[in-house]
Amino acid sequence: MFQRLVIAALLLLLAFSGLAQTSPCSGGTTNPLFTVIVGNPVQLKFEHLTVHTLTPPQAAIAGNNIIVGQYATDVPPPPAAALALNCNSQTVSLGPLAPGMYSVTWDYLVPSGVPDGHPWPIETHTFSFSFGNVPALSGPALACLMLLLGAFGVVMSRR
Repeated sequence: MFQRLVIAALLLLLAFSGLAQTSPCSGGTTNPLFTVIVGNPVQLKFEHLTVHTLTPPQAAIAGNNIIVGQYATDVPPPPAAALALNCNSQTVSLGPLAPGMYSVTWDYLVPSGVPDGHPWPIETHTFSFSFGNVPALSGPALACLMLLLGAFGVVMSRR
């Protein structure tokens, strides 16, 4: 009985680890990859393989719209840049967020050629997420709940 419970728990853990997305900088296929890190403050992690060399990101929040911009420092990119991709892995702090749906626009920008003009986007990536004020379980409590549910499933399947 104990061996079956251990095997069921291991299979459950392996199944959950397979759900995680691999970042593009580690050979994953999702490019770009947005990850919301819930905490205080809420953080947004962005990973993208790009030909550009970029400045650190600057984030602004207007209502439920989050706009992040990075300036390209190599405009235009060198001809060999098409062969060499840079890993743009950045994390921005969003501060405390109210519950709701948020839209993210992450722009790669070049300065305007006109004095006092707005920067021009050369690449734009969008993402949306929902942030709720829902009570959550801690990691250890969630692991205990998974083990209890797995044990319950094993007991019920034996009946």
